Amino acid sequence: MKITFLLPGLGISGGVRSTFEIANRLGQRGHAVSIVYSKTPGRAETNWLKPKRIKKIIRNIWKGTVSEQSPDWFDLTVPLVRVPLLAGPCIPDGDIVVATWWAHAFDVTAWAPKKGRKIHFIRSYEVWGGPEEKVRQSYRLPLCKITNCAYLKNLMEDKFKVPVRGIFPNGVNGDLFNCRRKTFACGHPKRIGLLYRTQSIKGMRDALWAFLEIQNRDPEVRFVLFGDPIADGDREQIGRIRNLEYHQSPFKERLTEIYNSLDIFVFPSHLEGFANPPLEAMACGCACVTTEVGGIPEYAVHEQNALLSKPKNPMGLRDHIARLLEDENKRQQIAEHAAHSVGQFSWEKTVIGLERFFQQQLADN
Repeated sequence: MKITFLLPGLGISGGVRSTFEIANRLGQRGHAVSIVYSKTPGRAETNWLKPKRIKKIIRNIWKGTVSEQSPDWFDLTVPLVRVPLLAGPCIPDGDIVVATWWAHAFDVTAWAPKKGRKIHFIRSYEVWGGPEEKVRQSYRLPLCKITNCAYLKNLMEDKFKVPVRGIFPNGVNGDLFNCRRKTFACGHPKRIGLLYRTQSIKGMRDALWAFLEIQNRDPEVRFVLFGDPIADGDREQIGRIRNLEYHQSPFKERLTEIYNSLDIFVFPSHLEGFANPPLEAMACGCACVTTEVGGIPEYAVHEQNALLSKPKNPMGLRDHIARLLEDENKRQQIAEHAAHSVGQFSWEKTVIGLERFFQQQLADN
């Protein structure tokens, strides 16, 4: 099959990483896979008529289609192509074309059938990423829809009354994310980690508040932040945390090393699709304290392989962290169970299912 995946950009994110993982494995299975993106806004995006935006569009058109190198944070093995516009003439003909971002669903809907069977792979409820009514409208477009978790399937079918044809969950890259520690016993001092993101929906202030509370109870605890550059609005709160270690945008082996150094991983998000980071941390032997949002409960079971609380509940995060710090047996039990339970989430299994689904779509077309 000739398969085209569309991306809105190449920055480090769960959605981009997931597309890369799937694309690599489909390529290894003999399919002609390419990943296409544009630095020019799509049909559904706003502010087209601003002078700076018009200049950018003209500049991108002048540059034309460009084959690009894999980003340094991921070992991509399939072709990566930047196009001047996400418009039909710039997109290669193929068998399957997959939109992975709400705005691209509008673009794909308008393309000729020769671009491929049109799939909308919904991996988050993207009201955080554009005008809410436009995002919702994208889910009602006449495209074949698939998701990565039951939560999103139910949301699409219940809220928008549109059928979802399949669930293809994220997996864990076991070659990268794996438990390298000899024992699940905690280190000294104990280390609590947080993947730092700047979007408000990621719940950073809830976790930072909980960290300050934990610090007052146990001054010896070490806090580890890693991810985005620190936002100005968070500097004051972060500055009050003692024994703080910060790593900006770690990837590949460095990210795995950080996960493996942690005793507890905290994920305070308010809104998610599948959510990769807790699964990655669990695979590396962390005891996870996470919010009960999106597809997380589909792999994290409260009191068994994680501790879950409602979103926007910093006191719940604090209490769960404190419990694991005080009850070492429980923390070890959860960490060990977590490391063993994530094995069922395999990219290989997901890609085989997706391959069969694509083949069935072509046979039915």
